[in-house]
Parts: sequence; structure tokens; C-alpha cells
Amino acid sequence: MRKITALLSAFAIILTLSGCDKKKSESEPPEVEEVVTEAVEEDTEPVFRELKDEDFAPIDLNLSIVDKESPIDIQCADLSGVDFGPVLSPCKATDIVNKYLPRQQFPESPENQAQYDKNREYFLKKESYGQIEQIVHLDTKLYLGVNYDDLCGSHASAVFSYDLETGESKMLTEHIGLEYNGGFSALTAVHDKLIYINHIDDSMGDIKSYELYRLEPDTGETTKLAEINGGDGYWLSRIIEVPEGVMVSGFINHEDEEGSNTFTNTAVIDTYDIETGEKLSTSHEDTPFERTWGFCDGEPVEVSGGLKSDGTGSEPYTIKTQYYTIDTGMKNVGGVYAWKDRLCILVNERMTYGADEHRLYTYDLKTMERTKMKFNGFTGSVNKYGDGIISAVHTSAMEKGGYVALTQLYYILPEVGVAYRLDKIESENIYDLDDIFCLISYKKEERTNEEEGYFYNGFNIPPDKLYWFYKK
Repeated sequence: MRKITALLSAFAIILTLSGCDKKKSESEPPEVEEVVTEAVEEDTEPVFRELKDEDFAPIDLNLSIVDKESPIDIQCADLSGVDFGPVLSPCKATDIVNKYLPRQQFPESPENQAQYDKNREYFLKKESYGQIEQIVHLDTKLYLGVNYDDLCGSHASAVFSYDLETGESKMLTEHIGLEYNGGFSALTAVHDKLIYINHIDDSMGDIKSYELYRLEPDTGETTKLAEINGGDGYWLSRIIEVPEGVMVSGFINHEDEEGSNTFTNTAVIDTYDIETGEKLSTSHEDTPFERTWGFCDGEPVEVSGGLKSDGTGSEPYTIKTQYYTIDTGMKNVGGVYAWKDRLCILVNERMTYGADEHRLYTYDLKTMERTKMKFNGFTGSVNKYGDGIISAVHTSAMEKGGYVALTQLYYILPEVGVAYRLDKIESENIYDLDDIFCLISYKKEERTNEEEGYFYNGFNIPPDKLYWFYKK
């Protein structure tokens, strides 16, 4: 495999400092009596604050787009030498494919049925180069969850490592077989190990149980840690690192009374030792469904409000971090981005077809001001990024062979109302990780409708470039 060449484009804010030079005196400076002051020890631990929207002074702020140097770094690597496949998913086998892909589709149109049969035959023999569905960043490497099943799920998948410094890649492990349908879902880093979930399905394709696995990032060795019952409507929702190991949380949703249209969620929280798989603790509590929206210094941001469970309207949103609670008094919130002393929320103030009014509000706990900016045109994919926000706006362009998906990137500093215009990339595959932000573009390929027709889905296109942004 040829070595990947990394193209680095460095960006930095240039601050211009101006001042006055004082003329030096030719005479000796007079003696100054030394003043001794006692050091005052400041309490650096913030005091938890309960605030409301009216506690902040409202200020309107215009968002200006600039083409100046940005305070973030953009890096790009050529992935043309990275080989993920091709692989033929086992669900395309002749004896089982009819379960997933019925043959008769156009009983009243022999012409359409003939074209469908031709496309179907080609598709069932076509191997897949795989699609990158998950990315985990650990040290200098990315761990890529690749799915080859272009028919019905994740019956063929693998995990690859990719070294950002050397461009080297290798397969760590793979799952190929009808007994696998998790696609290494919930792949995440926990205490320098990789953790993932495999789904165990019943004969109807519903999840019967979940298996929790540990994957060694250096050797690819896998170890089954635990099996989690998926019955009774249980849905696994989150896997996160906790000091004692790994926490697996899920919920069971059940109707309070028959026909009531109100629901209670039984939160199921289990903690496991990642070395032995021993269950360290478990909790089952009837509680309103836990909603979190991003993280603030590593802790989940709690969100309450929004649509009522009975569908009669919306309640104002309240945002809670480990540092503060802010009752925003606002509805139709579309994004929450929290820092230690600052909170941004994205609000749609007029939800009508073709006339949305997106606004970005920023609560500054240092100045006790709340700024408001027009945010139309920046709402494609908005993510917290260091001290600011990355907005990835999806567009398209007509080129030979059809439309090309594009992503225009902006880096926004809400407190000053500046949006730095970054690159426009032929990609819409975005991965927002804790400390790194990635995009993947795929090679252009001339496709033949006569061959693929009804079944074109892009799985047979190898990756082209990897873009990533280190969060400062």
C-alpha cells in the first residue's frame, strides 16, 4: 500500500497588537519603595447557578462571513490506497435472498419486470467496497466501522485502523454471516479500549438481545463481556465511559394506561468492568425519558421541555449542565451547545414551509448578556467545536453524470458574530467526535443505469479523501 500523503493547510487568527513606545529617560529611575501585597487565594470552583432568560440583557448581533484565516486546522489525506473490500454480503446468497428482496415487483408491467430482473441479477453478484459508518479517534489513529451489506442491514462488516501520521491501515476484525447484524454498532473508546455492540435477531429480524464486546485496538482481539436482554421492548440508547468501567443505558417504553397516549420509560442502567465483564451495578427506574444534548466538559447536558407527551403543544426548554441551569423560555429548539460559562441554543422561531426563521442565541454567564443572531443558511449540520461552532451546510452541484454532494464548512465564533468561510468539500459524510471532526469523500464513478437501475446505492464506490479537524 502506498504511503498516504497528508496535505496540511494551517489556519490561525492573526492578532495585531498596537501600542506606544515610551521614550526612555537618560537619568536613573528614582528608587521606589517596595510594596508587599498578600496573595489572595481565589476560589476557582464555579458556584452552580440557576438562571432564567430575563436574567440576561438582550443584544441583537449580526453574523458576518469573513474569508480571513481561521483559528482551526484543516488536514486532508488521500485514501485511494486504502483497501476495504470488495466483499459480497451473505444475505445475497441464492437460497436466502428472497427473504430480503422479493422477485415479483411489476406484475402488471412485463417490460418493467424484465428490467427489474436484469438489475436484480447484476446487483446480487455485485461485491461492495463498503461504507464507513462509524469513526472512533484514539491516540494517533482512527478506527473505522465499515459496512458491506448493501441489501438489508449489517450482515458483513469490519473494523479498520487508520494511522493519521503514517497513512497505514489494516483490518482488525470482521463479522460476516447472518448471525451478525449489529455492524459494530455503538463503537466507542472506553479506557483506551474499543467497545461495541452486536445485535442478536429473532426469525422476524427484531432485536432479541445485545452482546457487549471489547476490541483490542492494537491486536484486533475481541472478547465478549456480557449479554444484555433485548426483550420486553428494551432499546439500548447509549454506551459511555465511566470511572469504574463502561456504562450501558437503555429504556423500556410502556403506555401508562391503555389508550392514554402517555408513556413512562423505565430507564435501565448497567455498569460493567471492561476487563472481566462483571456487572458492577444495575438500576431500573420509572422516569421520564432521559434526554441529553451534547456534552459540557465531558458531562451530558440535560434537556427538559419541548413537545408534551400528549401532543397538545410545546413547553419552554430548560438546559442544565454541571455548572448552571438556564430556563430559556423558548420553544422549537433545534440545537444545544454548552460550555462552562456560555450556552448557545439554535431556535426556529417560525416553522412554516419555506419560511423558517432560524436564530442562534448565546447566553454569556460572564457578561450576563444574551445575544441573538440570524442563522438562516447555517443549519445544515451544526456541532460544537472547541470554543466555537462548526456549521456544515450541504449543497449540490450539477456535473457530468449527475449531481455531486457538497459540504460548505464555516467556523463560527458566536460571542463576536464572526463566521469563517472554510473549504467546500465533495462530501456529506460527517463524523463529530469528542476531539476531532471528520469528513469522508468518495471517488467519482461512472454508473450505468442499465446495469444498476433500481438498486444503485453507492456502496460500490471506494473512499477518496479524509478531511479532519483537530479540536483545540
